[in-house]
Formats: sequence, structure tokens, C-alpha cells
Amino acid sequence: MPLAAEMIQHLHGTLRALPRQPLLESLTQAFRKRFQVPAEAPSPSTIGSA
Repeated sequence: MPLAAEMIQHLHGTLRALPRQPLLESLTQAFRKRFQVPAEAPSPSTIGSA
């Protein structure tokens, strides 16, 4: 079941406010596992790092 755009924006804002390590990484891994996000999809730690 896809997430609503508002929920994605809320989650993104919450994730950006978390400390980078280790809380963000563990949350990212759990989210990817729960929602079956492909490994090649960008993560919060890689967005904006270019």
C-alpha cells in the first residue's frame, strides 16, 4: 500500500531532524526492510550529498 504524499513529506522532515548516526541509519534500514525499498534507492544520508 503506497504512502500518501503528506505522510512521505512528514517522514522526510522527521528523518532530516534526526542525528545522522546511528539512529538515522538504523531507522533507514528498518524502513527499507518494512516497505521493501530497493537497495539502489537514495537514502537520507545520500540525498543532497552530491
